[in-house]
Amino acid sequence: MKASELINKAKTRQDCKAAELARMVGASSGRMSEWEADKNRPKGLQAAQLAELAGLDPWETICALEEEWASKAAEKTAWQGFLMAARSRASLVAKKAATGLKVAVALIAALVLLGGEPKRSTALEGAV
Repeated sequence: MKASELINKAKTRQDCKAAELARMVGASSGRMSEWEADKNRPKGLQAAQLAELAGLDPWETICALEEEWASKAAEKTAWQGFLMAARSRASLVAKKAATGLKVAVALIAALVLLGGEPKRSTALEGAV
């Protein structure tokens, strides 16, 4: 990913100009201009903050930025591996969340089938 792509996504999602985005991540306007022109890239915390402002996964974004800037083949390969691992992790988390939702829906369906709607507790009604 190019730094300019990240900046544009963040500006679009936040509906702001580059100067405001720079303030949000603690960067100077000059530094932001370098990023927009792909003369440099955000690193570390600023890259993670921009990713979140753009609605992207911070780790995937950092890996993609570093892979884009890597000058040696071995570095590019390493960052590509990190990126694939980050995407696998994100996919696994999404699958676990979907499974949890399916279990919750199944439990509610079983409850309704077995006894109708859940009973409302009256234990705390007098306390209100």
